[in-house]
Amino acid sequence: MIVKRILRQYGYPPDMQMLATETVLKQAELIAEELTHEN
Repeated sequence: MIVKRILRQYGYPPDMQMLATETVLKQAELIAEELTHEN
């Protein structure tokens, strides 16, 4: 997964990667939902 690769690249602690990945995906879902409801 690209998010995990980027987290590793920037030295994010491995034990926190799952939570960070879930947060990023949740934010992406919210942004996508907002963009689809703008029209």
